[in-house]
Amino acid sequence: MPLQTFKITARQQPLVMERLLQVVRYRCFTLHSVSMFPNNADDELSIELSVDTDKSVENLKKQLLKIIDIKQITVEDQARQKIIA
Repeated sequence: MPLQTFKITARQQPLVMERLLQVVRYRCFTLHSVSMFPNNADDELSIELSVDTDKSVENLKKQLLKIIDIKQITVEDQARQKIIA
């Protein structure tokens, strides 16, 4: 399965990680890795989330953007990065 990485900027709220992981689980994506770094100056979180999937990631991106604390999402295709490198 191709590995897809989401780079997410979110407001620093207590439930944002729980909601994000819940959507990933509900949409039947397999979580490969997750990392979170607080940016205290802007009161934001930088989250990197990698999932294994054969499904379209656009649907997951749309669902994640519905979470009120999510500000921005970019998607990287790991398979394409390996070919380029």
